[in-house]
Amino acid sequence: MLKEPNVLDFSFIRQFSTYSYPPNYYTNGTNGTREYGNFRNCQSFLKPEINIAKNKLFFGFEIRWSSGMRRCYLANEVALDNSTFSYTITNLVPSTEYNIRIRPFHVYFNQNEETAKIVFGISSTTRTVKTESGTPVYAPANITFETVNARDIIMTWDEISQEGVTGYEVRVFTDSDKSPGILPSARTSISVSNLEPENTYDCSVRAKTGINNWGPWSPDVTVTTCPENSRRTLEGGKDCFALVGYYRLRRKAESCSELSDVLEENSCLEDGVTVESLPVKPGYWRDTVETDVIKKCPKPEFCNKVSLVHNVSGPNEQCAMNHKGVYCYGCVQDYVLSSSGCERCTEDEKTHHQSRMVWFVVVMVILFMLGIFKITCGAGVFEGSKCLKFLSCGNRERRRRSKIAECV
Repeated sequence: MLKEPNVLDFSFIRQFSTYSYPPNYYTNGTNGTREYGNFRNCQSFLKPEINIAKNKLFFGFEIRWSSGMRRCYLANEVALDNSTFSYTITNLVPSTEYNIRIRPFHVYFNQNEETAKIVFGISSTTRTVKTESGTPVYAPANITFETVNARDIIMTWDEISQEGVTGYEVRVFTDSDKSPGILPSARTSISVSNLEPENTYDCSVRAKTGINNWGPWSPDVTVTTCPENSRRTLEGGKDCFALVGYYRLRRKAESCSELSDVLEENSCLEDGVTVESLPVKPGYWRDTVETDVIKKCPKPEFCNKVSLVHNVSGPNEQCAMNHKGVYCYGCVQDYVLSSSGCERCTEDEKTHHQSRMVWFVVVMVILFMLGIFKITCGAGVFEGSKCLKFLSCGNRERRRRSKIAECV
C-alpha cells in the first residue's frame, strides 16, 4: 500500500484550471470537448444514474505506477475532503521500486452516449517509491541435489529476487511418512541427514522475510538416495558410483576387501570402481567381466595377462599371450597347446594336422554310412540282396547260432 501526499500539489491543480471549459459553454453550443484536442481512453466511465450528469463536466485523476498499470477515478471517488485526495495502490511486490505519476482530466458525458469523453491535463513529476520487505511473493526455484549419498543429501536452490530475505525452510518427506521434517537454513543450500538408503523423498523450499513472514512452498522435487557406500553427484549423472574401497555390482556397492586375495595390490583406491574394471591378479580367471566370482587357474601361467589394460572387454584379456577360453586352456589360431603353453605350429605340423583331420572326417563318414546301411537292412528294405542277407544272417548268428547253415 502506498500513500504519497505530495505527488500532486495544489499548484498543479490550479495549473490544470487553465484547461477548464469557458463559462458560457452551455450557451455557445459547444459539447465541451472539441476545442481540447484528441481524446484518450483510460477506462470506460459509465454515466451516473442521476439526471444531473447529463451534459455535465466532471473532474478526475489518472494514476500510473508501473508500465501498463493505471487507474482513472473521478475526484469525488478519491477525495478525503475538499482539498485532499487519496488512493491506495494494492497487489504490489515487496522491496520493489515503483514510478508514480498523476495527471488530471475532465470527463464529459454526452446526453445520448453511455460512455464518456475524456481530455487529459499535464502530468505530474515522477515520484519513485520503494515498497517495504513484506512476505515473499515467489518460492525459491531451480532446486538441485549437489550430492546424494545413502543417508544424506546436499540441496541447493536459487536465491529469490526480493530484498529483505532472512532465511529459508526445507521440507523433506516420503510417500509413506506424510509428516515432513522441517529444517531451517540461512543460505541457499543445506545438508539433510538421517535418511534411509535407496528411499525416495519429496523436497521443497520456502523463503521468509523478517522474523516469520513465510512465502509459498516451491513445487516438490523428488530424489532417491543411493545404496550404502555409494554416491551420486550433479556432475556425475544419474547413477550412483561406489566410494573408495568398494566396487559397484549392478546397483549395490560391494567391499573390495572381500576380494583382496584375487585382486592386484592398491585396488579400489578411487571412487567409481565397477565390477567390470576390477584388476584381477595374474593367475586368476573369471568367465565374464560382469561377475565377481574369480577362480584360481589350474595352470596359473596360462592366466598371466600381458596387457596393461584391465580386463574390461572380455575374459580372454586375462589370458597369457596366444591363450584363450575357459581357464585360458585354449589357443588362438595357428597355435597348439603344449605343457608349457600355446606354441606356434610349424608347416610340417600344420600339414600333418590337416591330414589327420581329413582321415578323421573320412572315417566318421564311413561309420555313419555303415550305421544307416545296417538300420535299413534290419528293416528289410533290401530284402533278397546277398549283402543284406549276409548282414541279416550275421545278426541271426548272434541271436541263434544253431541256424547259421541256413544262411550259407
